[in-house]
Amino acid sequence: MRSARDGGRFGVDFAGWLDQAMHAVTDRAGEVGRQVATVRTAPERALLLAAAVFGEARADTVYEAWHGLMRTVGHEEETTTELARTDFGERLATLGIERDLEGRLHFGRLAYADAVRTYFWANFPGTRDDLRNWIGHAAGLRGLTTDDRVNVVVRFGERSLAVGRPDHLFDLVVRWADHATGASCDPRAMAALELGLSHERFGGWFRRRTYECARSGPLSDGLVRVLTAACLQSLGATHPDQAMVQLHYLAVRKGEAARGAREVLLDLAGRDRRPRSSEAPPSPHTAAGEPFLSRDLGTRRLRTANSAQQRR
Repeated sequence: MRSARDGGRFGVDFAGWLDQAMHAVTDRAGEVGRQVATVRTAPERALLLAAAVFGEARADTVYEAWHGLMRTVGHEEETTTELARTDFGERLATLGIERDLEGRLHFGRLAYADAVRTYFWANFPGTRDDLRNWIGHAAGLRGLTTDDRVNVVVRFGERSLAVGRPDHLFDLVVRWADHATGASCDPRAMAALELGLSHERFGGWFRRRTYECARSGPLSDGLVRVLTAACLQSLGATHPDQAMVQLHYLAVRKGEAARGAREVLLDLAGRDRRPRSSEAPPSPHTAAGEPFLSRDLGTRRLRTANSAQQRR
């Protein structure tokens, strides 16, 4: 009921909030099923899904995402001019989608967008590969804010994990990271990977996948940065031994991103270190350019964790 109250779109009294909250937890799935059964054309269904995934984004951006979805699933564009078709506002109203004063789109019913996403991922399994490819592109649309992008990633990730497709989420982690520019992590890739690593059912799958990735052949700087950040922010807190192992593999690579991995590795290893007044500060590199890990920085711990990781 708090969502109904705080959303500001469901009245101003307790009765209105309670009504929306009760509907949200009882019959949203049935409502969506009935609506999809009456919405028979591909453009209408695509708009319903686009609004559910890109909800709270600006209408023009949702419009762009909608057309991108239709192209991705292979729907042929109408041959008539847009001026001769049903206008966008009428299409939204017909589907129960509202445009607020700031031009952002919302469903008129609480929790309806989540029910729409759940319905499509559960009942149109043949489109899941297309939906992954659609999100891979559409989550980068220029009209999206960083918060919008992260919201889209989380919504896609939740549905992909719910239907047992963690590979779809990790595919996008790699795709977004590989195309990142500059020295910062792509927020979409980070959000997707953190969601996977923290997932109750698939967290172990993501830990194994990131380990395999860290050990593999050439990696883009963008992916090295994302994996390093995940070790620091996620694995470092929940599975520190595994974080050390993965960082070791990332740190021995060449390039600026690998240097960042070395710094994070030394930082994590140094957290368990007991300071010695007579000890000189360690160098981060040996003469051969390999990461320096003295005994008190956790060499024994690293070897033990590495063996355990390989057995998983």
